[in-house]
Amino acid sequence: MKKEILEVKGISFAYNRREILKDVSFSVREGEMLGILGPNGAGKTTLIRVISGILPPLQGEILLEGINLGKIPPKERARKIAVLPQNEPPVDYLTVKEMVMLGRVPYFSLLWGTRKEDEEVVGRCLEMVGMGDFQNRKLGQLSGGERQKVLIARALAQQPRLLILDEPVVHLDLSHRLEVFFLLKRLENEQNLSIICVIHDINLASYFSDKLLLVKGGRVFAQGEPREVITQDNLREVFNIYAIVRNNPLSARPYISVIHRREVKGPKVHLIAGGGSGREIMERLVSEGYSLSLGVVNVGDSDYETAKGLDIECAEEAPFAPISEEAYNRALELVREAKAVVIAPLPFGWGNIKNLEIAEIAQNEGKEVFIAGNDWERRDFTQGKAGEMVERLLQKGGRLFHSIEELLEMLGELK
Repeated sequence: MKKEILEVKGISFAYNRREILKDVSFSVREGEMLGILGPNGAGKTTLIRVISGILPPLQGEILLEGINLGKIPPKERARKIAVLPQNEPPVDYLTVKEMVMLGRVPYFSLLWGTRKEDEEVVGRCLEMVGMGDFQNRKLGQLSGGERQKVLIARALAQQPRLLILDEPVVHLDLSHRLEVFFLLKRLENEQNLSIICVIHDINLASYFSDKLLLVKGGRVFAQGEPREVITQDNLREVFNIYAIVRNNPLSARPYISVIHRREVKGPKVHLIAGGGSGREIMERLVSEGYSLSLGVVNVGDSDYETAKGLDIECAEEAPFAPISEEAYNRALELVREAKAVVIAPLPFGWGNIKNLEIAEIAQNEGKEVFIAGNDWERRDFTQGKAGEMVERLLQKGGRLFHSIEELLEMLGELK
């Protein structure tokens, strides 16, 4: 098991009696990347300054390889921790080699100055980041991505055990962001380097971090693996955003799609869906300003998870269970608050056929019913019972739609 490089135990910090950090605790192991997430003003940069030794905590302690950080002399600390701040002052007149050589300052001797060893370390670090051929180039001649790699090389020249970065890709385009993070992951693996990185992009943080620390109001709101931290509830509570959280098929890690919620302006719509058949409908209708309800749907179903992420009311049933009387009655309550019922292109079996009963009751009470597609034979697993119910809905005025745009046109007629 990898040992812990950094242990942060209950630290607090305040500026002019204004509390910035409160009882923050976490740890970082060797060869591990910890991503720090949080909204503006959450205390992320202050946390970076405290754990790097720039600011002393008011309470708690920070242990670097088991030693209290405050008891480590500054020069020795600079050999163990390298910090890359968010806004590095421009020094365009320096060469790449001169900038990276600044990382060797903790090893300089007033008597001997720069040594051959320092030259060798600088050369190796530039090769690590792919900038070996740029040693004599002025920093002002480099692109944003190249400059950032030089700054990482400077940090590596300190030969640290822990690298701390504060939003290292915030001013870079997507291509250079990915290039920097793939570089950091390679260094983490090849050099067994521990990394703490403040990241504003949630999807990048999820993809590249081994663990995440979610901060709100100077406190740790959640920490753990990305799948434990990046949840719809956490995102809504901390960032005040509505997002759909799915698993990246390549990494098996969560990634998010943020939904823009317009002010509710349209009539309320009740959706009958399941198995992912209603995801696009929910996302689009919410973004267009419709108030939605859903059900009956099983807890854990992908449409249920989408609805929860969008704060949509649900008539829910236990996982894999048929529709109970309680869930059925709850769905009827929601339908009676709506002006229309939309039936997504979901398959119907004996476990969920009662949803079509709910649609029939709604239609008999004067609600408009909109039905996706006309391929009911393919989606009917009830020996024709569901198909008969759909035909009755159509005969009594139910309308078919074949795209979300067509559905929106139909719903627009209700306003």
